[in-house]
Amino acid sequence: MSYIQKNENKLTCNHPKVSKIHEWGGVGLDTFSTAYRYITLTMSDGEEKIFQDYGEGKAEEEAEKYLQTECKVV
Repeated sequence: MSYIQKNENKLTCNHPKVSKIHEWGGVGLDTFSTAYRYITLTMSDGEEKIFQDYGEGKAEEEAEKYLQTECKVV
């Protein structure tokens, strides 16, 4: 079961302990114009978990893995 879905280029999360999911990022001003992408999960207790990648989708995978392993729903 996947908690994070992408519909029409917008992320949603149906995990009961997540109150908000936010995807953000940009391009660095370095010589390589590195793309940075972040996914922030705001938990129902107010804690935030941030996952980063370079545009290849690993942040989404890591966020999903976190929800599956660290935030198990009993």
